[in-house]
Amino acid sequence: MRGLYAAFAALLLTSNIASAEPFREVTVGVPVSSLAEAEPWYLNLFGAEVEVFESVPEVVEFNVAPPSLVSDF
Repeated sequence: MRGLYAAFAALLLTSNIASAEPFREVTVGVPVSSLAEAEPWYLNLFGAEVEVFESVPEVVEFNVAPPSLVSDF
């Protein structure tokens, strides 16, 4: 197991992760049993001002990034 950790560390050190581009977007999927119940719950959690996208059936996306971060892209 120690060898596996050493190999992983070596891979990280040689993969140029430090010079990688910063994240511009992160998507997190949360499966729910009832979209009809989950959507209002998440709207309450994130606040009414959050941007909501429904680009495909049975998927709801909430843009929860601060507007200043979104406008920079």
